[in-house]
Amino acid sequence: LSLMLSALLCWVESAIARDVTSLAVRADARDSLADVLSSIAVIIGVLGARLGTPRVDGAAGLVIAGLIMVTAIQIGAEASHELLEHNLDPAVLDRVRAAAAAVPGVRAVTAVTGRTHGSDVLVVLSIQVDPRTSVERAAETAEAVRRSIYARVPEVGDALVELNTNHVQRLRGRFR
Repeated sequence: LSLMLSALLCWVESAIARDVTSLAVRADARDSLADVLSSIAVIIGVLGARLGTPRVDGAAGLVIAGLIMVTAIQIGAEASHELLEHNLDPAVLDRVRAAAAAVPGVRAVTAVTGRTHGSDVLVVLSIQVDPRTSVERAAETAEAVRRSIYARVPEVGDALVELNTNHVQRLRGRFR
């Protein structure tokens, strides 16, 4: 009964993890799967010992230890990937760059980076605008960039747009 309930719990947690894209729920589902597989190994080990083959019990213990190690490594690798803010897929970053560059008033997209945080995709980008642009107009351009990214790259949950001007060009104009 415990084995069947653990299997049901694993199935439900896996379904929820797929729906909400949660690393924590996915890790818990993997832990439940390890519990199910460990229970099966224990049953096999006990049956082997009862049938006069005590080495099966030891082998079952090694299988359980291996399952625990594999699960820990998988969960740790995924968590460190997210915590270390590994950069997004280059194709997604290219789509973000294209969405930002398509906005009138954007002279260049100088930097784009992004990461996943739970079920959200967070993007940080720098855009270059004309140095003579008013602060109000530059802020409107930044907001238009955010809207363009949300419309063209729906997986992005939040975008931080940093405004820059081409200071070298501005200074050259002063010294001419």
